[in-house]
Amino acid sequence: MPTDLHKPTDPTSASAEAVTIDVTPGDDSRLTEIELRVGPGGARRQRFVGRLIGEYRQFTTQGVAQLRVYQGRTGKFLIHRQEIDWSDSSQLVANWTKGLRGWRDLIGLGEDGWGEFTTEIVDSIGELRGRLPEKLYRTVLDVIEHPSTQVLDI
Repeated sequence: MPTDLHKPTDPTSASAEAVTIDVTPGDDSRLTEIELRVGPGGARRQRFVGRLIGEYRQFTTQGVAQLRVYQGRTGKFLIHRQEIDWSDSSQLVANWTKGLRGWRDLIGLGEDGWGEFTTEIVDSIGELRGRLPEKLYRTVLDVIEHPSTQVLDI
């Protein structure tokens, strides 16, 4: 797999890889039905009712790893991982022929993405610590502890 998302990358290390991180908080205004791809190539699906809390992408020389954190209607959290290995170029070439709609499709992060898809369910926000990169964990914690929209009386 491309990288271990549990280990922090030391940018001062001579062997450190270039990393791009994108953290996007979710909209917690309402719960919706969510369907996720799971397994090799994302051939199977899992469905639940919940909301997206945060998203994290890490690009390295080995590939791309994407994490999404959802909160379900019961309050539990689901971590959805997609890992793409650049060395599996045969899947990338096959993906090019599917009518690309943007750069996310080009690297397999669109709906027709490829790679390994996994899910993990935890009961509490405390259990997310250590399973997520620290920056994503702080974002998820902030979204849970504070309303997504705050009306200021100014």
